[in-house]
Amino acid sequence: MTHVISELFAGLGKPAIGLELELESTKPQPLDWIKGSLWTVHEDRSLRRNGIEYVFAKPLWGGDIAAALEQFRENTKDTKFINDSIYGSTHVHYNVGHLYSTEIVSILLAWSILEDVFLSLCAPSRNGNLFALRYCDSNGFINTMLDGYKNRGEVYELFRMFSNDRWKYMNLNIATVRSLGTIEFRCYH
Repeated sequence: MTHVISELFAGLGKPAIGLELELESTKPQPLDWIKGSLWTVHEDRSLRRNGIEYVFAKPLWGGDIAAALEQFRENTKDTKFINDSIYGSTHVHYNVGHLYSTEIVSILLAWSILEDVFLSLCAPSRNGNLFALRYCDSNGFINTMLDGYKNRGEVYELFRMFSNDRWKYMNLNIATVRSLGTIEFRCYH
């Protein structure tokens, strides 16, 4: 049966993007600009050198994304970020509450086919990263997904099946469908 995801999981709606920037810098960063901005700051223990995780304060769309990125750029222009850190990364959350469950499955299947192409274009340095595994490196993700969809018949069960941390560290994380109503692209440096 096909469902709009917002029917299955409460509180989801229109298209929107969430952004997480996990960054390390050469010295502590001034954060007084964060108050009242389009960003929040979260401590992330996976980061090392003066590491901070910047996150959109709320999901954004269209021109609001450009405004948030400009605000970030302007307020961190004097910060020397460590670009080659294996700990830093960028995660993009796309709200899927407005999509039908079969559309999300189609995205997953298309991603599994094109994943290596996306990685070669976007983030070749993330290839093989244990916090952003390719589907083909994930000990059976594709088979588990297809078996779950075929045997259970309900896409809700498929997303429930993948809602634990076992599948969190994939280039395309679907554990967030149930918890946040998003799919999370973790493959960017």
